[in-house]
Amino acid sequence: MEVIVGLFDKLFKKRPDPDPVKKEKPADTPPPAPEAKKRTSWLDELADPDSPVHEKLKKLPEPPKEKTEPAQRIEVAVTVRHEYKKAEPIGELSHLEFGKPAGALGCFLNYEPRVLSGPTERQLAYLKDLGVFIPDGITKDDASCMISRATGEDDLESPGPELVALAVGLGVRFSAFIGAAGLLRQIVSQTGERDRAALFGYAVRQSLQGSSLGNMLEDPAAGSFYNFADQVVADPALLRSLNGREPADYIHPHKGTAIYKAAAVLFSGGGA
Repeated sequence: MEVIVGLFDKLFKKRPDPDPVKKEKPADTPPPAPEAKKRTSWLDELADPDSPVHEKLKKLPEPPKEKTEPAQRIEVAVTVRHEYKKAEPIGELSHLEFGKPAGALGCFLNYEPRVLSGPTERQLAYLKDLGVFIPDGITKDDASCMISRATGEDDLESPGPELVALAVGLGVRFSAFIGAAGLLRQIVSQTGERDRAALFGYAVRQSLQGSSLGNMLEDPAAGSFYNFADQVVADPALLRSLNGREPADYIHPHKGTAIYKAAAVLFSGGGA
């Protein structure tokens, strides 16, 4: 019995409280784990050598390699044929006679400018290639007219005497080697508005009669052509219509123009 009581006392005996000064120290807490570095983009992942993304990339399957087919060789046979046409030499071009001594520079012009220049080396070489005879004493203007005739830009034939007389009467300057079409261009480009208006009225009258251009200045109705010209110069609309005419309109006048209609009213009867 004493043994049981002694055991009971040992088990249930109230033990004194520990010294309040000597309190147990709290257990040391482990330091917080370092905060994982936040990655803001896939570039940060790739820049980090410890990132698991590298292992994932290694495990990605490689795309199948495309089989490149050899390029097919395309062969095309091209046959080039060169056709050579032998140009017949033109020889000596006809020219107008101005009554000047042969061989003197300027003898092939109907005017005497202060300074006369000879043809350029390029003009001379071109004339030789065209097979054109080059007379002594030609000027640069002569060579230009000869080339225009030889290449088809001007008529190969020289102008008739009536057209030459008209050009001289109107004070037009030109070369003795000029063609018919070239002389008409010079007349239209060098004359003033009044002379051109008279000439167009004359051209309409000739067209209505079925006649070709001649020397308007020697026509009996020359005064009526200049009366018509005065009306054209005074009318802005007719003057604009006149200035729009090309040299070919003086050979075959355009019937739809205002100046043609005005001239046809006056000269449909054959005169003024």
